[in-house]
Amino acid sequence: MLFTRTSKGIENTIFFAKADAIVFIEGGPVALSFQDESEPTKLIASLDAAYWEAVFNTCFSGKTFKFRPMGGKENLVKLCDKIIKDNIKNVFVSMDADYDHYFEKVVKDPRVVYTYGYSWESDIWSEASFAEIFYILAGIAMSDYDVSGDINGAFSYIRRRARWLLYKV
Repeated sequence: MLFTRTSKGIENTIFFAKADAIVFIEGGPVALSFQDESEPTKLIASLDAAYWEAVFNTCFSGKTFKFRPMGGKENLVKLCDKIIKDNIKNVFVSMDADYDHYFEKVVKDPRVVYTYGYSWESDIWSEASFAEIFYILAGIAMSDYDVSGDINGAFSYIRRRARWLLYKV
């Protein structure tokens, strides 16, 4: 059950969720409107929740969090405004950075957390995670063949090419 009609309702959601904090995230099966998030049947787990759960559990061990998908990012931005304006406690808003830094649209508040890269999908595709997935899919032991040089070279090539494409835009 979500109570987002009032600031106190948002703040007190932790008591119903039995958590230290609520983390509002992107995702869910449909794009919800800001007023539509009280419909619990529309709030199902999303891949975003798995990512943010790993981040929060790593950064805040010993605390419990409940993750609430809110549909599109525009819903989260509206919620950020309300959280900051009314100084709502016990909540975080976590969202993809997209191009917010580039367009100077970053919400600067300690309760608002962004991905490092464009999206959480970008964050998980590091050289190390790519190598680990390669070994799993190829069925090769890490000790049999070192792919780190090949993968680092491929990532460097992509970065150089992507940088060139950005200059053309």
